[in-house]
Amino acid sequence: MNHKSDICSLHYLVGTLSTNYKGVITSLVIRNFCINNDDGRTVFKGELLYMPPGVYEICLMFSGAELAREGIRNGFFELRTDVGVLDETRNLQLDIVQQGRHIGTFLLQRSYRGGMYVSAMELSEELSAINFKQLESSVQGYDGLKTRADTLIASVLSAKKDWKGLSEDINTFSHNLFWYMRGAFYLWVPLLMRFLRLSCENLQGSERERALSNLLAIIELPLKEEKNDVLLAGAVDIWKGQVSGIEPSLKYRGFIDTIRNIHRRLPEIDIDVLVQQQLSSLKDVSRNSPVLSMDVINYFGSEISEDLLHRFTAAGRAALDMQIQEAEAAITSFDERAMTSHGFSI
Repeated sequence: MNHKSDICSLHYLVGTLSTNYKGVITSLVIRNFCINNDDGRTVFKGELLYMPPGVYEICLMFSGAELAREGIRNGFFELRTDVGVLDETRNLQLDIVQQGRHIGTFLLQRSYRGGMYVSAMELSEELSAINFKQLESSVQGYDGLKTRADTLIASVLSAKKDWKGLSEDINTFSHNLFWYMRGAFYLWVPLLMRFLRLSCENLQGSERERALSNLLAIIELPLKEEKNDVLLAGAVDIWKGQVSGIEPSLKYRGFIDTIRNIHRRLPEIDIDVLVQQQLSSLKDVSRNSPVLSMDVINYFGSEISEDLLHRFTAAGRAALDMQIQEAEAAITSFDERAMTSHGFSI
């Protein structure tokens, strides 16, 4: 008679990459991981997400000793060992290796003998609250989107993140999702916008500027194309929360344009706080911009437009500061004409 009992069942099991690993794999995540005792054998099953082509093996380890080893085929594995091997163990280790090279590790633990194993690596409260299974289900039937979704989920769950790559992946995925699976787009929006914000916070220089562009792009598309104001308002509300307090740097004009577009599409949406934040950031830009002497301006005058050079003179900075003050005053009165100057129109 076949006796089967589960001792572990996790929709996702997250691992860590070896500190010595320098390859192309950036995350270790197993989907639908389970351990069960099945007619005299203990069976480990699961699917490794986003594994580049190659020859991989999974090894069951305990106290430095290898208990079992099995090949991974197209991401899937089924590793077996004798029932009873785990009876006295509270901590387990699964290693992923490629031709003898250690890639990374999954750790499992249980609080008492005979209990259920859980991941020893705790997810943040923020990630734990995300219904990844629902997000997965929303893209079923579209293989290309499903593959991209798997890649994104693995990247989001990974302890070691490629923030630049993640921002670009989100940008491409969100656009495809909007056009091909509109309902799924709005399910994914909270996660995508959140990790675009985090990408901005974790990148510097030109890479951060690009991430900021992606953060603008994810709301600009529905602002232009979405006909359902209820869905659009929900996405705008989430976007407002994610851009709140963010330093726009060189993208301040883009942020002002987006805020203006929000006001035009959804005038009932409160954008005062966002406008004030952007104007405050613009003050910092003005304060930190260099002031060029007339000698420098005369030297470059024939090569650079006079209007551009004027912005970096003392008079140009004073004019910008005056426009910022007028824009701040206009927020209270909603005088759109006063906000029009130099792209501040709401």
